[in-house]
Amino acid sequence: MRAEGRAVDVAGFETASLETAEERELFVRLTSTPGDFGLVLPLGSGESACIAMGVERGLCVVTDDNDALRALDHVAPGHPYERIRKLLERGVEERLIAKQEANLLHMAMTAEGFRDVTVPFPPRAKKTVAKKRTPPRRR
Repeated sequence: MRAEGRAVDVAGFETASLETAEERELFVRLTSTPGDFGLVLPLGSGESACIAMGVERGLCVVTDDNDALRALDHVAPGHPYERIRKLLERGVEERLIAKQEANLLHMAMTAEGFRDVTVPFPPRAKKTVAKKRTPPRRR
C-alpha cells in the first residue's frame, strides 16, 4: 500500500469492504449530505466507510475525527466508539502489544498525517536527586 508516495506496512491488517445495501446507503449519505449531521462539509470516504461498517455490523468505531464522531452521534446515538490513543493504551493494558510498540504505531500514524501528537506512553521524566547542601563552615 502507498500513502503520499511512501510505502506503508500493513502486515496484520485486513481490508474490509462495504458489503450490504445498508452500508452503501449510509456511506453515500455521509459523503454527500453534511447538513443531516450538523457538519459544514461531508465526511471523507474513510471516515464514512468506518461509520457505515461500524454501525451496520455492530462494531465499535475507532476514530479521532471529531466530525466523524458528530456524524456517528447523529446516525446512531450512543453507538460505541474509541479514540485511537485510548485503543493503543487498552492494547497495552490487555497485553496485546508492548508500550514501545504502541508508541511506534502512534508515531508511524503521526508520520502519515495523524494529528494526535501525544504518544500513548511518554517517557517518564528523569528524577533529579537533590544534592544535600552542606552548611558553610564557621571559622
